[in-house]
Amino acid sequence: MSISPHVNNPLPSNDCPHHHHSGGGIAGLALASFLSKTTTILVSVYEVKPAIGITGAGIAIWKRYWDVLDALHNISHDCAQRGIPPPTWSSGSGPVLRRSDNPSTAHDFFSLNQGPQILPRTDLVDILHSKLNPATCTVHTSKRLTHYTASSTSGATLHFSDGTTATADLLIGADGVHSRVRATMYAGDARYAEPRFSGQFAYRMACPQAELAPGHIALSGFKIWCGAGRHVTSNVLGELIQMTAYNNVPAGEFHDAWIAGVPASEIARYFEGWEPDLVSLLGAAETASRWAIHVVEPLPTFVGVGTVLVGDAAHAMTPHQGLGAGQGMEDAFILWRLLAHPLARRENLDVVLRVYDAIRRPFSLKVAERSLKNGFIYGLLLPGYETKSEVEIGREVEGSCGWLMEDCGCEAEWDRAEKMLGELGM
Repeated sequence: MSISPHVNNPLPSNDCPHHHHSGGGIAGLALASFLSKTTTILVSVYEVKPAIGITGAGIAIWKRYWDVLDALHNISHDCAQRGIPPPTWSSGSGPVLRRSDNPSTAHDFFSLNQGPQILPRTDLVDILHSKLNPATCTVHTSKRLTHYTASSTSGATLHFSDGTTATADLLIGADGVHSRVRATMYAGDARYAEPRFSGQFAYRMACPQAELAPGHIALSGFKIWCGAGRHVTSNVLGELIQMTAYNNVPAGEFHDAWIAGVPASEIARYFEGWEPDLVSLLGAAETASRWAIHVVEPLPTFVGVGTVLVGDAAHAMTPHQGLGAGQGMEDAFILWRLLAHPLARRENLDVVLRVYDAIRRPFSLKVAERSLKNGFIYGLLLPGYETKSEVEIGREVEGSCGWLMEDCGCEAEWDRAEKMLGELGM
């Protein structure tokens, strides 16, 4: 994504700051849609695919992020038009933790008080795409970034695989875990330039609700089926049951395809001996895709000369709290507010980006650590947890989610950012 910084006194459009934005995923589209509300910033979005679109399972939107989307885009209205009921955020609406690896003792052991709204990923992408302002935001498809060059005086020059180039005051790398922007920013240091395999596989599947017997446990709502070494999540989404099975293997180099179609029977064998309802649920899926979960090492900074990283390009994490997209949206919200600040200029862009890095990097890294820990908890893999009661484990998981349900939580982060701007003389 490429964009141009905000100018306080409106100038002719060719003098408006111009930002290029590499990537048309959730974080990139969220930022472009927020920036579309600021008419003095020009935005170009470069997407590698022939059209804006995305694959993957339903996406978890916690209240923290829904509040932003509702305040800026009235997402509740868009969802209602698509037949998607808005969230109630009522007590008792969260996922249920279930011990599932022993058929004779399988049982629910904790119900989380609250949980996220699950949206079809394609619907969220379509909604965000519809919010782009064509007067200030241009989308370019089939554009594969190879690298960029940048200087403190002339901004960034983007180089594409088709031989073309583009220039911008600021290049925003929203190009995902495989980020070419990050690879260029950290060229020569593979620890940060390239993602690493987490040691976890996610097997994504779905089946019609009608395929399950009446009274099947999966029909009751969001479940996390826990057991030794692995776990499964399942949830009702429309007429389907969406499920993701997680398997843990030693971390290290991974040379196979990151995403691959696999027989559904391959997944079922990992859960042989688990309770019948889980085995039958996994068996009801006809096809499955295996995702090798890769993450980004904690970066020393999200900011380079004329460049900034957002979303998975900055902090790709494991999915065990459903926060990858949400953290990308929070990046987008904070960066938009900073770039749209009345005192933001080309000449103080380094200060603006320094604040973004100071606010978002430590926070997102803590979230990534917590997500990984929750995944280990679900798979009963953490030392010492064999002596904890199920209630203690459930309360710990629930406690790790409380901040996601706070009213206007992202606004509180913006208050911190705005205070920091003042301390730095803006």
